[in-house]
Amino acid sequence: MLIPLIAFIALLIQVTPAASQETQTITVLTNKNIDGSDRMMPFNKETTEFFQYLEKETNVRFEFKRHPWRQALFLAKNGHGFLYGASITKKRLLYFKFSHPIYFDYVWIVKRCDTKVDYDKPEDLAGKTIGVKREASYGEELDSVLNDRVTLAYEMNDFAISLKDLLKKREDGHLVYSESKADALMDMLNHQYADLASLETGSMRTKPFCVVPKPATVISNHFAVAPGYNDAYLEKINAALIKAKASGELARIFLKSSPR
Repeated sequence: MLIPLIAFIALLIQVTPAASQETQTITVLTNKNIDGSDRMMPFNKETTEFFQYLEKETNVRFEFKRHPWRQALFLAKNGHGFLYGASITKKRLLYFKFSHPIYFDYVWIVKRCDTKVDYDKPEDLAGKTIGVKREASYGEELDSVLNDRVTLAYEMNDFAISLKDLLKKREDGHLVYSESKADALMDMLNHQYADLASLETGSMRTKPFCVVPKPATVISNHFAVAPGYNDAYLEKINAALIKAKASGELARIFLKSSPR
């Protein structure tokens, strides 16, 4: 009995390390958002739940590396990970492969509450100064107007600084991606960045930021990866997204985010 037992223990020792290595580590590059106190903002509930679902469904462990968007885009383009939350453009199709859609974002125009910004179509922004994230895309139609007929104020890796510029009237409006409706985004901005309005007076002191009621556009967001970086895992992502969409899990996680 002793020899079979020793053989079993030896086999167990050999198998256990291999089993522990089965879980692959996947690098995910994401945008680094900073709040009004210069702290990095954690993922929201929906994003956290989505990654937990995807880890379990595809049997991997995610390693998150958060950078300013321009840097995250550069790293993904050069094969350093999967970029999360990228929209598709003609230019990006030249050097990225994209997953199926994950969620949809509104693009809202944030403004001072004491100013008027009328918006019905992209051309309404012509002649204005609009804050944007560098290397971001807001959809082909809106990008075209922004690049040709708008003065762009680039967000320099710090959203809070851009909101300060908006309060100083250096911008007429600032474009913000959000899964939330306009009222929810406005409440969040005024709660999280209220300290930026310490020099304002009257109602602007407590409610400095408003959101134009109509979204500038709605765009789909995806994983983007350099061709050949890890095509096998991109296939797993797509299979998981198809399954999650069919079962309703994707809609449940991103309840506020659906094409309109």
